Amino acid sequence: MTGKHGRKRLIALHPSAAAALSDYLQFRGQHAAGGATALLIGHAGRRLNRNMARTIFRSLAIGCGLEPQPGCRSPRLHDFRHAFAVSTLTDAHRQGLDVDARIAVLATHLGHVSPAHTYWYLTVAPGLADAVSERVALYYQGGNFR
Repeated sequence: MTGKHGRKRLIALHPSAAAALSDYLQFRGQHAAGGATALLIGHAGRRLNRNMARTIFRSLAIGCGLEPQPGCRSPRLHDFRHAFAVSTLTDAHRQGLDVDARIAVLATHLGHVSPAHTYWYLTVAPGLADAVSERVALYYQGGNFR
């Protein structure tokens, strides 16, 4: 798949998601006009624009009962990227992996030119804060810190 700045992106998908995507592309190929190159296209056969994608996501979120928590905003499509970044680093910390190396891999998955751009995706989440605290405590106790 081609991403921002014409770079090629490889995306890991669960086999069920890959099968559904393959079915969609086959269906779309039979019904699309004009040989659209975008992955997601609208009824007119053109690339979905941001507003349409947001509208569709909002509709799906409401349909799934995905309501905002009190004092929080409604879920946004972009929130999945942030959640993916945070959970990837939380897992890396918990597994004792080289977090800097994981950031580089994460940057590639997110399509960032530099890992420095990936740090903006990290929010202080309880799980990530706990995992970092546990590793720092191990370090200061003279334990195994990788």
